Amino acid sequence: MTTRLYREGDDEEIVELLRSGLDTWALLPNPLEVWRWKYRDSPLETQIVVSTAGEEVVGVGHCIKINVKLGDRVLTSYYDDDYATKPEYRKKGVYKAVTNLTDKIKRDSQADFCYWITRNPIVLTKAMIHEQVTFPTQFSDLIRVKDVERFIDKYPIEDASMLRSDFLLNKTTSNLDKPIPEQCSAFRFVDIKSFDEISGSFWGRVADGYDYFLMRDRDYMNYRFTKNLGTRYKIKAALYEGEVVGCVILEFDDDEGYLAGSISDLLFVKDRFDVVLPLFDEAISYFDSLNTDCISLTTMQGHPYQKIANSYGFFNAAYASEVHVMFWGYNEYFYDKLSSLRADKTYFSYTDYY
Repeated sequence: MTTRLYREGDDEEIVELLRSGLDTWALLPNPLEVWRWKYRDSPLETQIVVSTAGEEVVGVGHCIKINVKLGDRVLTSYYDDDYATKPEYRKKGVYKAVTNLTDKIKRDSQADFCYWITRNPIVLTKAMIHEQVTFPTQFSDLIRVKDVERFIDKYPIEDASMLRSDFLLNKTTSNLDKPIPEQCSAFRFVDIKSFDEISGSFWGRVADGYDYFLMRDRDYMNYRFTKNLGTRYKIKAALYEGEVVGCVILEFDDDEGYLAGSISDLLFVKDRFDVVLPLFDEAISYFDSLNTDCISLTTMQGHPYQKIANSYGFFNAAYASEVHVMFWGYNEYFYDKLSSLRADKTYFSYTDYY
């Protein structure tokens, strides 16, 4: 068995391997095109490692190099994404060989930390045993549904009674009014087709408001949203005196007649929190105009977005399995800063799941 970096021509075997091991890839109608968009066309540096038996690809791992603002520094990080092993080669050292090479790449590039995401409680337990850590505050996965019974029929969950209770409780306790027109009049909203329409300085000003923020720029956002092969997005920018001070990115999918929406990103420049309520109002008004059945939002527990979302009818999603982000670092600065993060200074959205 040989473990090496990706070579031109490995594409189709890698994709077939991902389709055999990961449901998300198996369900895609155009997996090869999505794989090339995600890993080959990305402006982010991506390392693809394969293990081969003879000429056959039997294992693969992808790690994406990204910059993350943590405290007052921008650190080099890797995001581990989409590892798979051919069934007949599992428990034969393939996964270990792939991770050994990806770990070497990270060390050689002097990465400050790495992270990965899991929904699997068994994998999570193993990660904690190996002293991997997560955010000091948990995620808040929120939903706003038009018909709770239709939602339960579409997405069966373990404790439907809790979901019904949360839905009814939220309907009676939401007490923060939507912004009145006078509050929104200072901002003009426009639909944009490309992030070339937003000044490059916008992204740095957004990052300045957080102590944890995956750095974004024009090229990355165009790749991630306007060139995405599998998902439709609506991008709305908030202008104040002609300058973009906020934007919201909305994802929507018509799943066999059930229209599901998501607030993928809601961003504003530092010291302009007054645009947040209008951004929420613009997003929800847009989804309501489509008669959307469900809207979802991921934020941190204790983040101001959580309370604002509650006022618009969002409540906790009683999902059977929660998302966990697991970190391991290479220096004390990383651990000190991660452990001291406040929820309101931490930005992690559905966008950051890749």
